[in-house]
Amino acid sequence: MFDKAVLIGIKLYKNSGMSSLDGPYQDVMNMESYIKEQNSFVRITKMLDIDKSYTQPTRDNILDYLSKLYQDVKPGEKILIYYSGHGSNVRTSSKDEYDQNFDQAMNVMNNQIVTDNEINDFITKNIPEKAEIFLIFDCCHSGDIVDLKYKLKGERFCPIRKSLPDLDNNIVLISGCAFTQSTTDAPKGGAFTNRFLDVIKNDKKVSYVDMYKTLQKNLNYLKVYFGMSQEPQIFSSHVHKETDSIF
Repeated sequence: MFDKAVLIGIKLYKNSGMSSLDGPYQDVMNMESYIKEQNSFVRITKMLDIDKSYTQPTRDNILDYLSKLYQDVKPGEKILIYYSGHGSNVRTSSKDEYDQNFDQAMNVMNNQIVTDNEINDFITKNIPEKAEIFLIFDCCHSGDIVDLKYKLKGERFCPIRKSLPDLDNNIVLISGCAFTQSTTDAPKGGAFTNRFLDVIKNDKKVSYVDMYKTLQKNLNYLKVYFGMSQEPQIFSSHVHKETDSIF
């Protein structure tokens, strides 16, 4: 499925005013286990704050990794960027067609952030021919944390940033909730990550539409039992057909 992956999990938020989380470490382990089952040769980098033997998920380390993302990538390979941790909205003076003068951001170690603009800058430049990038973000306010052109609405990809060009490469973001919402955390992993893995384990060739509908359905229990809306989102660099498989 994937040829290269970076899995980022941040559990402890010391001196940040933000609560520690239960699920990120387990999320990363669950994701790693699944992708290794699909490709034992996948090149994986893990960034975990609770284990010093791994690269620490600081702002500098994350940006350094993204700056070198394509160094060893061959044409046609598939790359996964996965994140589980806190996320936030950051007010910005720049005008955006979609998210109402807010940037979405990863809250990383040492009380720092990595914004959607920064992620977009790194992943949309110098992409090898036919390489595909998949980003999965399980964090509050994740929304369109990559600033892509199209959003899946129902059964169609609709432009939300008409000023952006279509890209030749396939870049896909599956986020755990809308940018106005929060995600659910638990010791066994985030509700979104667990439901996402359930879907792809059941159908490796799941379509964009079926993934979207199934995630929405499977997370509806949060609203029914806890009054909390968590609606996963799918965004892309270009339009896909209703029946196109994601991976």
